Order: sequence, then C-alpha cells, then structure tokens
Amino acid sequence: MKMKTWIVTTLCLALAIATIPMIVPRGITLTFARQQTTINLSLADLRQACMLTIKATNPATRLTGQIKLDGRLIQTLSDRPSEINLSSYLKPGKHQIEILGSYTPAHASITVELRGTGTQVTQQTGGSGQLNQLLMINVN
Repeated sequence: MKMKTWIVTTLCLALAIATIPMIVPRGITLTFARQQTTINLSLADLRQACMLTIKATNPATRLTGQIKLDGRLIQTLSDRPSEINLSSYLKPGKHQIEILGSYTPAHASITVELRGTGTQVTQQTGGSGQLNQLLMINVN
C-alpha cells in the first residue's frame, strides 16, 4: 500500500471512529463510566450533619440531574451548587446514593463531596458531559 493511500485510509478510519457516538444504530445503548465509592459511617457520625455537595468547578457550567437514595429521588440537580444533609435519610444498613445527570460543556468538571464527622470524600468527574456517581454507604 502506498504511503499516501495508507495515510488517507487511516485518517478516514479515525474520523469514522470519532463520529460513532453520533451514528448509533437503533437498539444499541451507549454507556458511560460510573465512579463508585464505599463509605462506612456509624450512627454516632449521623448525629451531626452529613453533607453531600454537587457543584461545577466553573460557574458557567450547565448541570441537570438527580440524587437518588436506595432508588428514591431525594433531590434534583440544577445549574447552581446542590447541597443536601443525608443524616436524616440514613438509617442502619447498606445504602446506595446514585448521582446521575448531564452537564455542558462536556469538557467541564463536576465535584461530588461528602462531608461529615471524621469523613470527607471528594470525587471529580469531567470530559464526558455525563455525571454517574455511586456512593455505597454502610451505617453501623
């Protein structure tokens, strides 16, 4: 294969691969990575505020989404920073907090932070336009 033909073929293939998300056949689902963190808390920890904060690192970022606790919607996300005290929601046992949404521009970053007595967990996601965080919380 001549070098010029090889370069053109490689370029066309690279462009085709880059546009795949825009040309998705019916019945195919696109998936995005999910960040998952496990956190152990005691009932004593929950006597104080256990704050979950979701915010964009740039105020111009547009954010929409939702926070679910064990599959139940507890708060919607909008363009402004969202903060919720989880202490009253968490009881002894295992819990899943799903933070799902989308943001623009896609190259922006979103910070998810959980702060409480003796606990601080911070995660940051960016570059995909999709927010998909899972916090597994064990309360003893």
